Amino acid sequence: MSKLALALFPFNGYLSSDLLGTLTLIKEMGYEGVEFAGGFSHDVDELVDALKRTGLEVVGWHVQKHYLNNEFLQSTIHYMQTLQNGRLIIPNLPPDDTNTTDAWARTAGEFNELSRKLSHYGMRIGYHNHQEEFRRTDHGYLFDTFCSSIDEDVIIQLDVGNMLSAGACPESFLKKYPNHFNTVHIKPYSLESGFNTVLGEDSLNYSSIIKICQETAGTEWFIIEYESQLLFNSFEGAENCLSNFKKILMSI
Repeated sequence: MSKLALALFPFNGYLSSDLLGTLTLIKEMGYEGVEFAGGFSHDVDELVDALKRTGLEVVGWHVQKHYLNNEFLQSTIHYMQTLQNGRLIIPNLPPDDTNTTDAWARTAGEFNELSRKLSHYGMRIGYHNHQEEFRRTDHGYLFDTFCSSIDEDVIIQLDVGNMLSAGACPESFLKKYPNHFNTVHIKPYSLESGFNTVLGEDSLNYSSIIKICQETAGTEWFIIEYESQLLFNSFEGAENCLSNFKKILMSI
């Protein structure tokens, strides 16, 4: 059974000013895990203590690619081992790594190499999509080159809202690469109002997405990401999204 986590990127400011208080509120909403994003600004022992006190599990960290180069790799691994985090997700890449099918093929090779290095430490590498990955080519999406070339342990962290915003169908893509979607970002997106919406009132077919994730995609964690500030603040949006997502889960 997949579990529910919260993407913390919209909460980075709150975490900087009150780490324990912010994580406590997130736990009280009913989230089981959290996914961090950004640089390693928190003292790792303080972070471990806050997670232990709240009972939240670290399900991943969005980390920029340069933290995994030869200069920083060992310190990054040590930080993540201390946190007991086994998933390192790269959230974006420069155009030179993504603007052509040849570039994506080369990038896939780099991810495969990183995957083999990290596997010695019980960790996995992954990539988180935005809209540009789903630009059409003569043979499908630009992103298909990467997804068809990566090793089985590399995570495709599909952001279903970002994908729909590109005019693409998350359900068909989840079926196309079974067992690669260890974590999936659940970001609300409306065809009418864009990201200024809330989960359950948007245009994504969550029942269908959930079924595919649980049956063939290999999803362990659904990671909810509420990024709009127009309807609710980050805390209210995260709580509303979680409540509505749980209702959908119960109806399946």
